[in-house]
Amino acid sequence: MLQTPHYRSHAEQQAALGCAAELDPIKHPRRYALQQAREKFVPPKRRPQPASLERTQELLEKARTVTHLRINDAARTLGVCRSVLTRLRDDYGLEFAPTRENASGRLKRLAGDNPTMHELAAAAELSYSHTYKLCKEYGIEPGVPYGQDTEGS
Repeated sequence: MLQTPHYRSHAEQQAALGCAAELDPIKHPRRYALQQAREKFVPPKRRPQPASLERTQELLEKARTVTHLRINDAARTLGVCRSVLTRLRDDYGLEFAPTRENASGRLKRLAGDNPTMHELAAAAELSYSHTYKLCKEYGIEPGVPYGQDTEGS
């Protein structure tokens, strides 16, 4: 029965067995070629981003045509990432459609006008159980106004 050798360290094991990073190209040509290909491989970015000023001006014109969409949908339509459109929005003053309000924000906004949980669920267009869970999680009570803007009044 052959004994399995015991190595005290990884370096000792590499010295005894050889290291994959130090392949001999003459002795192992295919493995060496695969290793070289792995080292040279650089994965591409998901989507190419505009780099030059000419490309930015061209993209700005296209972005102005899709400002009726939300920024996520506009980015998907134009084939760029959202951060590029955010930069254009900040630099050139573009205004995209507002993002959708989440369910908890909608419940807080509607809570003051609806005294019962059933009315609040109907106004928010959510099921009663979903409304109940969200109210419990975020501490929202029907009939209590939340977040009234003082700027608008």
